[in-house]
Amino acid sequence: MQRHQRHMRGLSMVSLLAACEPSPGLPISYETEHLRIGADLEHPLCAGDLVAFEQIIRRVDEELGLSMTSKVDVWIWSDEAWMVVGKEYCGPGTLGCTSYRGNVIYTSVSAVEHELVHAATPIPRLTPFFAEGLADVYSGEQARFGHSAPADALELSAIAMGRGASTHFVMWLRETWGSTKLGELARLGKMAGSRFEDVYGLSFAEAQTLYFAEAPWGYPGLDTCSGAPLDLEDEFSGWQAEVPFDCETGQDVRVYGIGLMVQRTFVIPVAGHYSVSTDADAILLSRCATGPIEEPLRSDAFSDDDVPPTYGGYPSEEFGFYMGDPVRDLYFEAGKHQISLLVMGYEPDAVNLSIWPSLGPRPVEMEH
Repeated sequence: MQRHQRHMRGLSMVSLLAACEPSPGLPISYETEHLRIGADLEHPLCAGDLVAFEQIIRRVDEELGLSMTSKVDVWIWSDEAWMVVGKEYCGPGTLGCTSYRGNVIYTSVSAVEHELVHAATPIPRLTPFFAEGLADVYSGEQARFGHSAPADALELSAIAMGRGASTHFVMWLRETWGSTKLGELARLGKMAGSRFEDVYGLSFAEAQTLYFAEAPWGYPGLDTCSGAPLDLEDEFSGWQAEVPFDCETGQDVRVYGIGLMVQRTFVIPVAGHYSVSTDADAILLSRCATGPIEEPLRSDAFSDDDVPPTYGGYPSEEFGFYMGDPVRDLYFEAGKHQISLLVMGYEPDAVNLSIWPSLGPRPVEMEH
């Protein structure tokens, strides 16, 4: 199963001022504080999806000081349907677009979070380099060194530039000088590049030199390992929980492919082998990044019996995927971890989860 919010290679998510705002004629199926949502999907949106959408808008408001002044209409299509209708609303080669004049988003389900950031930063002529970098960072994407220098992409269009450079550079600005200055830069609109020095006290070229000298190889996404914590019974008995799945009311229940997902976090006190037991249909396990990522992960740095770090994959998080076995014995490093519990279908359900220290992996039974 692939989570809908991940990128589709070769396409772009851009912000546009459309010549007109055609109505898709979809019924409004969901409404939140800031959004009216109509969807052409083969599955519902869950309460946790709507909560996550609002959290993105709130994050932009709190960090950048930019606010939505009125509700935005959001029209969402499945990725398959978008390949047919996307050109009508956004033009070729895009996953979504935002019209500031019409207060409307047209998007594939893969690009919803990205387009929400565009809608929450209503500056129509913001330099694409910063517009796309902000949209990636504040929608929760990981950031890593791109394939081009930031200065080479600064004057390019959203579709022409390589977004890796803008995302990583914008995240570096946030981590180095804070989000308030990013908000000041965004409010400069099309002058953000030429007046960069007005905000940061050094030219863009000087900032790039400092960036190449000091920036880490990557940063985890802002939403990495944000699941609610499991309660630790004690350091010997581990964790036990019953996790409910209710798409309609569960504030942490999200759609994941052809089923539902709930995420939880827990802290392994001492490195070693732990047993994981659940009646969920599948689980995803990952070790949480605790700060900047200093170097790429070697693919042979963990085995099938190890829990990988969240920053191993790109653009999505890395994780160990396991079908719902009765007991799975794995090696955990010390520190914070995240487990995603998956169930097939969209009906209400509940699953049991237990995690406890073990002596090591179970012996493999030999065939006679």
